[in-house]
Amino acid sequence: MSKLKGSRLEAEVDRVRTDGNWKRLSELLPSVKSKNSGLEDSYDLFQAEIILETFLEQLGEVLRPHKDHHEKLHNAEQLLESVLRDKSTNSSVYLEANVLLAKLEYACLEYKKSLVAIENSGMEKGNTPFRTLRALRLVAEGYAIKGLCLESMENTREHSWSVSSGISNKSTQNEIKALNCFEKSAELAISYINELEKAMNNNNGKIVPTALTTTGGTKQQEKIGEILERCLERVAVLRAKDTVAQRKNGSEGIEWYRKIITCLGDKSTGERLQQKLSRQLAELLIRATVPTEEKAMMSEALAVKSQNLSFYTGSNRAYFAPSSRIEEVVLLLLISEVLSTREVVLSRSDDLSNNRTHSLQNAKSVFNLLTLVLSTLRQYHILATIYERAMKFANNDSFLWQQFALSSICRGRYSRAARVLEQSIITTNDTSSSASASNSNSSVQASSSSHSSSSNSHNHKNHHNNSFDAAETASLHLTNNPSCALSVISEYMLLSQIYIERFANFSAAQEYSKKAVELCQKDGQLMFLKGRCQLINAIANG
Repeated sequence: MSKLKGSRLEAEVDRVRTDGNWKRLSELLPSVKSKNSGLEDSYDLFQAEIILETFLEQLGEVLRPHKDHHEKLHNAEQLLESVLRDKSTNSSVYLEANVLLAKLEYACLEYKKSLVAIENSGMEKGNTPFRTLRALRLVAEGYAIKGLCLESMENTREHSWSVSSGISNKSTQNEIKALNCFEKSAELAISYINELEKAMNNNNGKIVPTALTTTGGTKQQEKIGEILERCLERVAVLRAKDTVAQRKNGSEGIEWYRKIITCLGDKSTGERLQQKLSRQLAELLIRATVPTEEKAMMSEALAVKSQNLSFYTGSNRAYFAPSSRIEEVVLLLLISEVLSTREVVLSRSDDLSNNRTHSLQNAKSVFNLLTLVLSTLRQYHILATIYERAMKFANNDSFLWQQFALSSICRGRYSRAARVLEQSIITTNDTSSSASASNSNSSVQASSSSHSSSSNSHNHKNHHNNSFDAAETASLHLTNNPSCALSVISEYMLLSQIYIERFANFSAAQEYSKKAVELCQKDGQLMFLKGRCQLINAIANG
């Protein structure tokens, strides 16, 4: 392969740095070091950048500063210091070297050194233009790191010092400084995301960030980096808290949420952050005490986005813009639901169990909010559809099964609700008795789905005469896990009630209510439910 030179080499280096393709950048280092490459003074900078960024990627999605990191980053630190000692270094390289050094010191828990490096970079003077996307991102990260350092140092100071008026005033000043840094970083990050998306479109998809690769059987979405994600989330949260604490009538925090979400909404960049912020803004709007209906109409972020979309669509408005708080809440939660369910890890391998648990919890938190909002609006059809989609990853999660059953009951699909509850009990009992039996659940789920697809009127006619099959009844053993007992008892009671009130199938109701009574007697902590179970059993027998 022929060596790249001149402008072609510079363009390739800029591209791989924007991609975060550090392996490719290391392959280009010999060309960078060669004579007349035009990038000779950046050789040590690129070496240090490769070491630092590769190490941070290996740490995982969350950067946790620790002093032990210094040993592995010592070579990168020496390389960056040698760049800064060279008087012939141009201003762009000098700025980037200082910001990378600040990032390194922050990762090593050296907050004061990190702040000194940021001060030495001169980035706050604004004299150095952003020649590349990488430079823009580094400066955005520089402001974020400064804010995180100030915030971390302030938290440490609060733990070590006693509270006094002087310290309190200084703390307030540092908090304001940190918030201002986060805001500057967020503005630059939004510009970076917009420019990155343009570059990706202009290159017809040639820019493929390394975060799009598959790791451990899970597809990781392209992201803007942990530091910038954290900053964008932090500025919205802090502004929202500041608005509430000072009892302002404005909605700066809400406006920051809208600004970031509308920026990320039509882009492939930062989907994980968009999902998280959409859920947080929905929660904030649900709890909001200010008259946000009027504020929504005056939102600068929404107005700018609407103008941009109108430029492409003209008079035919082919997009939806929420006109009230409840519309905005529902829209945000539906966006968050789509993104969170897309990220759920479907693999059942043991090495991905933690990722699966975390992604499932993330999705369930959105489902809880959707249940709260849609049930208030009596939109049970939408709610049941959402939980039906969730069945593809429900497996042994009794919570999702129960929510699907309850939403089906509210929708009037009693036959389907009964089948879902029966399957939930079988799944719970199989899980508590033997983990190996979980593999057989897929066939039972398939038969449950196919059976429930028949019309509701047809099921009402046949449920009176058709009770449970013997095999199904035999599989409904009492759970051996006390923590699941309350869930199973509630399912037995609900099933009994459905069969009595909707299908007049008293034999099935007797069977379920009897099992509920037996389970109450088995677990002494649940004796308070025994009376209710006996009452349902008496009604079924009567």
